[in-house]
Amino acid sequence: MTNPLITIGITTYNAEESIERCILSALSQTWKPIEILAVDDCSDDQTLDIVGGVSKKSTDIKIFRNAKNNGVADSRNRIQKEANGEFIVFFDDDDESLPNRISEQYKRITDYEKQYANGAPVICHK
Repeated sequence: MTNPLITIGITTYNAEESIERCILSALSQTWKPIEILAVDDCSDDQTLDIVGGVSKKSTDIKIFRNAKNNGVADSRNRIQKEANGEFIVFFDDDDESLPNRISEQYKRITDYEKQYANGAPVICHK
């Protein structure tokens, strides 16, 4: 069985101190395949430059920038529109996740669907 594509969505705003660690932890996920969509919400620090630099390490990263500061909800909506994954996992711009985070979340949600929802989709927050 082939794993489904999972989208990692990262919204960011003025996170120059943490965004690189966040993206590197997304790239280090054991789950494959992934795509990483980063939406910068008009940062006025070096966040966008840092994201651009890290994105050179992987073709799995796509960067978007809002034309004006719209807030996290609008940025997450953008991720949902651009995502190609069967599932979307949101990372905050200061998250550093263990490499097995997505694998564990996928197993938990699919096991739950099989056991309690007769295969119907559910939302799982771990």
